Amino acid sequence: MSKFSEKIVSVYNKIAKNKFYKPIIAILLIVLGVLAVTGVFSENVNTQECIGDNSYVEILEQKLEKSLSLVKGVGKASVVITVESGMKTVLAMKTTTKTVNGVTETEETPILINGKPITIREEYPDITGVLIVYQGQYNIAVISKIQQAAVSLLNVKPEKIEILSVN
Repeated sequence: MSKFSEKIVSVYNKIAKNKFYKPIIAILLIVLGVLAVTGVFSENVNTQECIGDNSYVEILEQKLEKSLSLVKGVGKASVVITVESGMKTVLAMKTTTKTVNGVTETEETPILINGKPITIREEYPDITGVLIVYQGQYNIAVISKIQQAAVSLLNVKPEKIEILSVN
């Protein structure tokens, strides 16, 4: 039996004390084992390559443009979104505390597996501004709808949104 299989069996035995969970856990562990062996969990996958900063912003812009263009009185809409910085990666950290001569020092270092840091999550950048230009007539009710849509979709404060009419 390989080390990987031994670990799976060990985890299964520890968790499966309750008879109800045994079949569910067994199936889950088998599926995870098959996925790990077939290489589905590749170490080279990078979230930023899949959805980078620019793609993230472009997707938001396109969604808002498409949605606003469906609103009565807006017509065609163009959206520009600016963001504060790039993607933020939050790593799993290990805290080490040392006391030498009454002085306590705390040091945080990333937790590594196979020489690579463990990523807990990746955070999208904060939106700093939104510009919306629409083709409809200048109308307070339409502007209000546009602003509320942007606030709801992007979770930004109204003062970060500038709305302009082409006509």
